[in-house]
Amino acid sequence: RDLHKMSVVFEVERVKKECSEWLKAKMSRNMEDNDKLFVFEECLFIISKWDKWDLMYFLMTKIRSVDNSSFISQYLQEFETLTPVQIDLMLKLGGSNSELFLRTALQNLTGKTMLGKNVKYLLQKMNLALCSESSNELYTAVLDAISRLSEISAEDVIFVLQLSTEGMRQVERQNEIRLYNDWGSRVVLEGNKCRALMDKCDRYASRSILDAVSNGDVSSMFEVVDLLLWCLNFNTLNSGEMETLITTLADVCRRNRIQKVANSHLDAIITALEDSPSEQKGSAIQLLEGIKKNENLATYNVNVIVRRDKLIEVTFDNLYKQCYIFKHPRNTTCDRSDSKCGFIIRSHKNGIDWISEMCVDVKEYKKTGVHFHESISAQDVSMCTLIIHRSDTCKKYEAKGILVTASALYWGTKKWWSRWLPGKFLDYTISRSAPPTGMNYVVLDIRDYLIAK
Repeated sequence: RDLHKMSVVFEVERVKKECSEWLKAKMSRNMEDNDKLFVFEECLFIISKWDKWDLMYFLMTKIRSVDNSSFISQYLQEFETLTPVQIDLMLKLGGSNSELFLRTALQNLTGKTMLGKNVKYLLQKMNLALCSESSNELYTAVLDAISRLSEISAEDVIFVLQLSTEGMRQVERQNEIRLYNDWGSRVVLEGNKCRALMDKCDRYASRSILDAVSNGDVSSMFEVVDLLLWCLNFNTLNSGEMETLITTLADVCRRNRIQKVANSHLDAIITALEDSPSEQKGSAIQLLEGIKKNENLATYNVNVIVRRDKLIEVTFDNLYKQCYIFKHPRNTTCDRSDSKCGFIIRSHKNGIDWISEMCVDVKEYKKTGVHFHESISAQDVSMCTLIIHRSDTCKKYEAKGILVTASALYWGTKKWWSRWLPGKFLDYTISRSAPPTGMNYVVLDIRDYLIAK
């Protein structure tokens, strides 16, 4: 830690890089709770000292796929001394484990006469719909414990009432999603709409992109990033304009349900852009860094990028079934052994364009090796492709290509990466096959099934 502090203060980049790589190497190994605690505290120190989040995001990405219940339980033992940042990080690390945090709230209400600030903050940041659905008995016990506080303030009574109302609204939204699966649109991707959107935003105009988000033409920040990078080919933005754009975009995304972009996606693009020959690369990197720092636009824990497991050609060049294997956080009790949890996207040609739809009919899943759960809705899925970057001129990319997922907005020649990135770029999914077979990845928004709100 002292070595890292000195390298930052005296701007010794080599030492700073070596310290970061040492910490990342430790994070990449299998870690016991004590190891997790050590690296977590180091990352937290870096945040508190310099507001640098990259190492913490790296850590969270590495360990979020394993069971962290014992580590979180250990960390929450001194709950009343934790800061809001620490509580937020524990919630994000907690995945769908509502029971763990409800028990923490209940333990810190027992024997108390007032609502403590950390319990209040924890409840405010929890997904109450998930709590009500998955741990209703504990959820009710927490509300009951609050109602019995003898010295609760009028302000806190209002807070609890508002919290209960918000929880009911979230439950209603979950019911709407299930109804949407039964009766709503199942369309995931429409080729003609993608082309129309690219044409509309052909030259940089923040109003056009913001209008597209507000009107529901764009459902994912993955698409917004592609639009911005394409339009920045023709215009530059100063720092003030970027800040205004990001703030306005965040306000629009807060009002509308827009899929956030994964930090790992932004990191991959930023890494590739660092070697871009374009004079505008500085503006592009600054814009992406700004998006990455905004919690309403970017995330490291609510998106899951899933690679296609199998492509079934039903009718040559006209109808395909794309099979994806994915165990949704909501479906923890599935005991089927005849097939794997997942979903199928059915793509068919409509004139010159393709339309891709979520399959919800059980008949579509016969003999595919996949079965469907209603947790996954078309509105929470976006399709994307994979860009592979190999450059003979960049030594660090010679042995290993940079992999970047891009949204489905690539029709025609309007590919931002063909203008921004150095060397030779191969998109094997596009060069070897046309849509929809080129769309070999999907991004799932699972925010409704995570304990962190």
